[in-house]
Amino acid sequence: MKANFLSGFALMAVMAVMMPACTGNGKSDDSANEEDSLIASTPIAFDIKRADRNYRIVGTGMEGEYYLTVSANVQWPVQIGSYDVKALQDTLTARLFPSHQSGGIDDSILDYLEDVGVYQLGGKSEVVDSVPTESPYNNVFYNLASASIEEVTETLITFKVFNAQYMGGAHPLSVAYPFTYDLQSGQVISIGNLFEKGSDEVLSAAISDQIAEQLGISAAELKQNLLVDSVPVSENVYISDGQIVFHYNPYAILPYSYGMMDVSISPYVIQEILTPDACKLLTVE
Repeated sequence: MKANFLSGFALMAVMAVMMPACTGNGKSDDSANEEDSLIASTPIAFDIKRADRNYRIVGTGMEGEYYLTVSANVQWPVQIGSYDVKALQDTLTARLFPSHQSGGIDDSILDYLEDVGVYQLGGKSEVVDSVPTESPYNNVFYNLASASIEEVTETLITFKVFNAQYMGGAHPLSVAYPFTYDLQSGQVISIGNLFEKGSDEVLSAAISDQIAEQLGISAAELKQNLLVDSVPVSENVYISDGQIVFHYNPYAILPYSYGMMDVSISPYVIQEILTPDACKLLTVE
């Protein structure tokens, strides 16, 4: 059966190659070249880098034993058109592994996997092939660092840097640090790039209104649920589908049960506080 499947697949591949030659497209070479010139093409390449290491930790004042899995999953940019991506790579490494930036990305990943002491579990650690999938003793922990491309255009690329961790307690904790990188300027888009100074009050009000709308509650109900006196302007800001998005991690403004929150604001709603560069970037006139 396997041989038949492969043969069929090979036959379809041959037919796909032969069909244009047999049927033609009815267009002259000049016409085809003219149409091809209308299409802009930006080559993009990235590597998927994955690694994990399992540990068993025992001794030194600990009761019983602990298991820990440390993992990394990174979509690593290699080429985006003709742009120099070195600064983007450095930014990504610094946000993923702030304590492990020796050498290239592979060295940083390996250093991160080997740094068991940062979790302050004590005891002596040893590398093991696997960890228990379930445990009645609440002693199986993990830490995942990841980076994924959320959106890419001809001039901007947005990444979500993500960390998920369980080190005991009632629940895991996941946090994200999304950012948008301007390929033309070689800079991360920030609050300072986007907004005029002294805009926090206007931004906070716009973000609060949007949060209440997303949650389907009134402004008064939102205020009752806040863990802060008023909604701060998140430094975790990025661009998505032409919108300015403010990201809030669990506990930043609301209880854990609300999870992560991404608040999208149309640039036209807050046009009066955008910098000239932001207006140009977001094509706001």
